[in-house]
Amino acid sequence: MCKLDLRNEGADNPQVAVYVHKHLKGLRPGYRWDLIDHRNILVFSLGWGEDLKLLVNIYSDEQHMAIRLLYERTMDWPNLFFMGGDFNCRHRSWDPRGPVTNVHAD
Repeated sequence: MCKLDLRNEGADNPQVAVYVHKHLKGLRPGYRWDLIDHRNILVFSLGWGEDLKLLVNIYSDEQHMAIRLLYERTMDWPNLFFMGGDFNCRHRSWDPRGPVTNVHAD
């Protein structure tokens, strides 16, 4: 798979980070920029041999760029195990004050 360069022009500073404790070094943590290379999405893997699990940390900006990119790409990641971060997207399902419908949350 080729490296995807989806960074915004003039906005090179990453908006996400990950810290992996040294006790997890046996799970061979790896930064997976080969899957997606974007300042608001950080994909990393943990696991042994063929049994790797993907974890994703995201920050979704006002344009919901990370949500849109993930919607297009995550089906290609069969080992996606966990996704978390700041989605900046309210919805009545998890926020009673949120809008009844939100196309990005749906």
